[in-house]
Amino acid sequence: MRARTALLSLVLASLILPSQASALRIGFDQFGSSSLFSTLGASSLFGFDWSAGWATNNLLDPVGGNLAVPISGQTSAYNANGGSLFIDLPSPRDFVGGFFRPLDLDGAPATSLQLLAFDDNGQLLGQSGLTPLSGTWQFIPAGVPGVSRIELRPGSPDTFFQVDDLRVAPEPGGALALAALGLGLGASRRRPGPATPGSASPPRTL
Repeated sequence: MRARTALLSLVLASLILPSQASALRIGFDQFGSSSLFSTLGASSLFGFDWSAGWATNNLLDPVGGNLAVPISGQTSAYNANGGSLFIDLPSPRDFVGGFFRPLDLDGAPATSLQLLAFDDNGQLLGQSGLTPLSGTWQFIPAGVPGVSRIELRPGSPDTFFQVDDLRVAPEPGGALALAALGLGLGASRRRPGPATPGSASPPRTL
């Protein structure tokens, strides 16, 4: 029975966790210049709500005079405000992750980055530790389902980072429902025990 339960858990996890293959890859190569999203009319890019700090960084007009070649094309994005960047999604999606690297702007490149994911009520669903940023692009995974708001937070204020090839995937509602059903069936087979006091489950650590 334990082996069957473990197998079911693995199957459900494979259904629930977002796959990079099915994820929407968000790049910024449609923009041919370096500017704020608001100036480019890109505040609702891909139907998402991008916060005021988002800006593009183009190879032909690099911000600060230095720009690593983006993951694809000629344009990446960066935090022009030197602080957190936010993306609000119109419906819950799975946050897969993205590519990041420091941007040496005003002598203040970000040396670390933290990813945070929230639901539509503003409750924290998951967060990473501070991930060190190197001089090359690196993929930082998230893997959090049911996300309505994404925050990209530099480790220190007034520091800058580049971002490219963000990935989000449609929330697999059917898989989540199946998981809930499976958990319910598993619970129904257990002998009822005393209630355990406590609050909602804590946010997961990425």
